[in-house]
Amino acid sequence: MVQYVAFLRGINVAGKWVKMEDVRKQMTSSGFENVQTYIQSGNIFFDSSDKNEKTVQDKVARVISKLVDSETQVAVFPRVELRVLLQTKPFDKIETKSDDKKTIIFMVKEPAHPKVPLISSKKDVEVFFYRNRIALGVSHKAGGKHEYPTALIESKWSTPATTRFWHTFENMMDEVK
Repeated sequence: MVQYVAFLRGINVAGKWVKMEDVRKQMTSSGFENVQTYIQSGNIFFDSSDKNEKTVQDKVARVISKLVDSETQVAVFPRVELRVLLQTKPFDKIETKSDDKKTIIFMVKEPAHPKVPLISSKKDVEVFFYRNRIALGVSHKAGGKHEYPTALIESKWSTPATTRFWHTFENMMDEVK
């Protein structure tokens, strides 16, 4: 059995609303085991006997798309890979300001030419790390707000992505067993 985490893109924002209870029920009835969700932004922890990450990702995308009656992009990763990244404490290796937002970006597919650092034209978003469909970045406060790196990644690397704040990612990995 492989433990996975699925990150849903665009769920419970912009009109795509779904209850996480419904997600858990649908995932379980589709053959996934030990299904748990974390907060309402589309973070799903589950087990599968299928060791093929791409096959699992496609199946989860079909399940969620049917549930919300709209095509939904999903990025799936083995939980062990995420734990290894978390243990490296990558943000300890860079300098940030107290009002910067640390982010982790999950991509649905491998970008053709990912190059880091990737910096937005306004210099309010920096992506400093990339490996296996995962990027890490920092959003600097500009004009009173923080921009997500999702649009930058999608436009420069031509792949659908979803972003979580690093502290949310740390909390979910700690809380969901």
